[in-house]
Amino acid sequence: MFGVAVTTSSGGPNSVFLASSTFMTNAALAHDDNAAFALNLAGPSGRGVAFDEFDHGYGLTGTGLAGLPVWWRWGLGLALLAVVVWMISAARRFGPVQAAERELIPTRVEYADALAANLASLPADQLASAVEPLRKEARQLLCRRSGVLTTVGDEEVRAAASAARVPEHVMAGVFEVTGSTGDALDLGGAVAWLETHKGART
Repeated sequence: MFGVAVTTSSGGPNSVFLASSTFMTNAALAHDDNAAFALNLAGPSGRGVAFDEFDHGYGLTGTGLAGLPVWWRWGLGLALLAVVVWMISAARRFGPVQAAERELIPTRVEYADALAANLASLPADQLASAVEPLRKEARQLLCRRSGVLTTVGDEEVRAAASAARVPEHVMAGVFEVTGSTGDALDLGGAVAWLETHKGART
């Protein structure tokens, strides 16, 4: 085992600086001439010997987290703070475990708005095909309101409906379906009027 030792003297006690103190450990004293070298460094019996072990942390090391370097403890503290912040943000994002009240069925207005938005996005020909069943139902209601059979032509149905004092906008909504959104709305209004006025003539 090789080492470096420097001895200084300034008129007072001698100072010995060792590059490594490994040879002075209990496990190494029995090897080579480490024990003799250590005794020579200590000098004759009766001389006081002081060991400077402060720089090696002797007596300063604590237990648990206190034994870690300061920057390690700061890092663990920041990591713990980040975990706490994440847990708080996750709890707010996920919301309560159970809903506060029972979820109700959407209102008819929301359903009608969604259906209208879907129909408005269709091309003219597809929109006309989509409302064709409703137009047939409206024609049947108009025939029933006017007192004619559903097998007669549109002109005869118009004449009977006019005689039955059915408003012109209702008849236009039933027969004038060109595939525009406005015509589809007029058809819906005509069906609503015919559903309301099934009874006596107005």
